[in-house]
This record gives sequence, C-alpha cells and structure tokens, in this order.
Amino acid sequence: MKLLRSILGALGSAGGIAWSSFGILSAAFSIAVASTSAIMLAATSGGLFLMFSLPVLYVLYDHYTEEEEKLNTRLHLHEETLRAELTHFLKLMNNRSCRQFGSSKNVSIYFKAMLASSPFSQTSPELKQLLHALLNDKEFNLRLFLDANITAELQQRLLSSALIRITQTVIKNSQPPLTRYERFKACLLGFVGSFGAVAGCTSGFLGLLLGVGVLASFSTVPFLGVAIVAAAAIVSTYSAIRSVQLLEKETRKKHTYKAYRSLGAALHELNSKIDNPLVEVSHPASHWPKPAPRRSRSLGAFEWSNRFFKEPVVTDKKADFASDYEEHRENQRLLSPPAAF
Repeated sequence: MKLLRSILGALGSAGGIAWSSFGILSAAFSIAVASTSAIMLAATSGGLFLMFSLPVLYVLYDHYTEEEEKLNTRLHLHEETLRAELTHFLKLMNNRSCRQFGSSKNVSIYFKAMLASSPFSQTSPELKQLLHALLNDKEFNLRLFLDANITAELQQRLLSSALIRITQTVIKNSQPPLTRYERFKACLLGFVGSFGAVAGCTSGFLGLLLGVGVLASFSTVPFLGVAIVAAAAIVSTYSAIRSVQLLEKETRKKHTYKAYRSLGAALHELNSKIDNPLVEVSHPASHWPKPAPRRSRSLGAFEWSNRFFKEPVVTDKKADFASDYEEHRENQRLLSPPAAF
C-alpha cells in the first residue's frame, strides 16, 4: 500500500504540473498541432513530468516508511517496557512466595491471593484484567518462567507469546471501533485521490499525444476513453478499500502501544509499592491459616496477634533479644513499688 500511495501521489502531482502546462501554453500561444513548437513543448513537459514525479515518489515512499517505522518503534519500546516490568513483578511474587511457603511451588496460589489484596485493589482495571489473564493463561507456564535455570532468551520468548495472546483478547476487546464517519472519510479520500491521479494524469498525457499529432482524436480509438475511466475506477476502488484497512491497522497499533504505555506505568508504580519496605502489603485472611496464640515473656499473659497477615520479615535475632530485654526492664520498673525518699 505504501508503494501504491506513493505512485498515485507522484502521478497526480507531476501530471498536474507537466500536462496542464502543455495544454495551457499550447492554447495561449496558439501552437499548431504536430508542429515543431508543439513537439518541443511536449518534450519539455515530459522532462517536467520526470523531474517532479521521481522526487515526489521517493519523498512520499520515504515519508510513509518513516511513519510506519515510528509507529512500530513506539509499539516495540512500550512492549519491551511492559515486559520488563511484568518480569520484575513476577520475580517479586516468586520471592514473596518463597518467603511465605518456603518454596516457589505455590507461587500461583500466592499470586491469586495477592491479586485480591491491597495495594492491588487500588490499581487500574486494565492492569487487573492483564494480570488475571496472565494467571489464567493455560499456555503460560509460570513455574517454568520463574525457574532459576531458564535462559533469559527463553524467558522473554514465553512472556512475549503470552503478551501476544493477551493482546488479542484483553487489549483488542477494549479498543473502540471505528465510527462510520471515519470509515467514510478514509474511503472517500482514497477513492477520489486515486481516481483523480489515474484519470487526470492519463487524460493529460493523451492530450499531449493529440497536441503532437500522434492521435487525431479520441474518436479514432473509442475504446481508449472507456478503458481509462474503467481503469481509474478499479484502481480507486481498490485504493479506497485498502485505505480503510490501513486506517484500522494503524488505529489498532496506536491503541496497543498506548495500552502498553499505560499498563507499563501502572505496573511500575505497583512494583515500587511492593519494593518499598514502608508499604505494608496485606493479604486476604481466607487464604492463610489462623494465627497461633503468643505468650508474653514479661507479663506471662496470653495475647493474640491481631495483625492482618502481613508479609513475614526476617529480623536480626540480636536486635530482637535486645528489644525484648528492654521491654522486660520497663515492665519490671512499672510493677516494682516506688522507692522511699
């Protein structure tokens, strides 16, 4: 389609300059048909056509190629960012699952529990849908992806194929369809531009042939005029259909890279919250066993831990013993009778 659009643009632009110049100058100076002046003017017009058509063809093709590459670069960049953030997120889930259960075998259970907890409840609905789709993807082996012996190339290939499947289901379903006006505008511009380029350039060139005496008139070849109109109609119809298809393809790519960009930013913010040790990530109580009673070392009473199943933190034993000793000294001071003055 890039080449066809470039050719039609070059024919329309160069033909409008060269053949119209021949007709205007021939009428203005009353140049006789098949005269030497007409032949020289026709040769000049042909040179003008080549002089403008080739650069316009190159510039248009380069412009369309650059626009396509720019769109593909944006799509690839945001896809790489989303894949990196998603890889980091899955590794965080694996590390937390190992600390919670002692191994990564239950990472899927932990992943599912975390999706129903805070701060996941504060994330965007699109990110939730993406994570749920990734978790429920039967072809994505999460344990193989998080295996320590897996190569980075295979890991990225697994995640890329999963993203393609999720894109076809999740992101594509969220894309708003093209309106009738957008389809009509693309179809109209494609048809009119192509018909004008083919019919206008061809008729102008035939006018030049009439001016130099190669053809006496269109009546000598009746089929020629009908063939020009038919060819212009066929090319313009094909161009109109391809213009609508091209618009749908570009719109789908733009929506995809914008979705990748927003999902990558939301996932980066979520990873920052999980990485921040000051942020408490709570878990739903229905997924974990009930806490056991804890005996106080100082007062000897039983007290229950009412904390909402926070992430277990590995602490230093010496610091923990020092903290308990200071608590014991403070309790002894409060229970001892006041000193006599």
